[in-house]
Amino acid sequence: MLVEPDHRTTLVTRAHAHGAVAFAACGSGIDPNGADRYDELTAATTGLSFDPGWQLMKWWLGKG
Repeated sequence: MLVEPDHRTTLVTRAHAHGAVAFAACGSGIDPNGADRYDELTAATTGLSFDPGWQLMKWWLGKG
């Protein structure tokens, strides 16, 4: 299962913002990375990011 938003929205402005978004993935071939929260700050510490963002789907589809 892959959970991801389509854009970043900050709590301060409550408006769309530029930047990476957090995502969560689980299933066969996905190793836990120790993250205990689902937010942008925690996601930035995992070392797993995709730029450009479409590469996330390439990574995800390659897991199957």
